[in-house]
Amino acid sequence: MSANADTLAAKIDSVCNYDRSAPRYATVLKRYYEQSLGRQVKIRYLLGRGQLSVYDQLFRNYGKRLGWDWRLLAAVSFVESRFDPYEVSSKGARGLMQLMPATASRFGCPVGLLTDPEANVQAGARLIASMETSLRSRISRTVQPDIQQYSDASPETKKEVEKDLVCFTLASYNAGLGHVFDAIALADTLGYNPAVWKDNVEYCLRLKSDQTYYKMPCVAHGRFNARVTINYVREVLDYYEEFCKVAPKN
Repeated sequence: MSANADTLAAKIDSVCNYDRSAPRYATVLKRYYEQSLGRQVKIRYLLGRGQLSVYDQLFRNYGKRLGWDWRLLAAVSFVESRFDPYEVSSKGARGLMQLMPATASRFGCPVGLLTDPEANVQAGARLIASMETSLRSRISRTVQPDIQQYSDASPETKKEVEKDLVCFTLASYNAGLGHVFDAIALADTLGYNPAVWKDNVEYCLRLKSDQTYYKMPCVAHGRFNARVTINYVREVLDYYEEFCKVAPKN
């Protein structure tokens, strides 16, 4: 037996007894267990007893400002970072909402605060709100070409726009507005419903990997492989559904 066995055992015990509600717990677990295996392992990060994370109140506060169920905003964060404020993607996105530094700065979160949970979630919520505003305008003008802005749309158009707006917004959060705008334009051009996500705009987003479609005049942002984005939308909504089962709305 190693002379250091007692010390090692004590260290292991200290990790096992670590406060799971502490913000750094998920980070340590991911870095030294999940990532060390060289593959993604399904680990329960949720705290239980109706609590998803130590950041639930932030999601409640900024979800309310956004007009979203807080559990949906939490689902975005979970898919993005597994509630790890220190997460950094291979492309340089950082924090709970995985914001690129330039984007975060534009929405009120300077680089020095990217790992600050509140600053990061606040900027992420502002980004989502901006995307929703742009999407409402774009979709409503596509559905009802005689209007200039969303506020001019008929009640029927507004109802149609709002029905799938979350899906459009999630896709934009992952892929950027440009590619989703292209898919809306393709849907309108090809005879699909530009206000419906499933089997319509979602399908047209897939078409952007084919030069027959991404070279059409209505497409402004070129080729795009939509597989990751489409899976992202589904994953966020799946987690949102699960979160609704384990955490109260209010």
